[in-house]
Amino acid sequence: MSDHVGIAVIDAGLRRRMGRVRVGHFATTDGREPALVPVCFVVLGDTLYHAIDAKPKSTPPSGLRRVRNVRANPSAAFLAEHPRPAPEQIREMLAGTLCRCTGYQFIVDAVAAAARAMSP
Repeated sequence: MSDHVGIAVIDAGLRRRMGRVRVGHFATTDGREPALVPVCFVVLGDTLYHAIDAKPKSTPPSGLRRVRNVRANPSAAFLAEHPRPAPEQIREMLAGTLCRCTGYQFIVDAVAAAARAMSP
């Protein structure tokens, strides 16, 4: 069980699969447009972490699109595998983890964009 209300726990099988992946894609939206960024990550216990790296940025971390998006709409998705899921499959994978209120379709769109970007 997660300590955080509304955040799904990463089960053991998924945790093992994610242990073999080094780069994932973080999908966010501001409620108008999906955004996607490749990220390095680590899974510790039931929690997935990804950091904003120390590379020089043209804006402070608080100005990064993904940070602004999460502040505006905390619903986000993380794609570590690229099976090219259909929109229905994406909705099924997100079922129970995201509120289906404003911005939900943009998260589905961002996950689909991540899958396309990760496909060979």
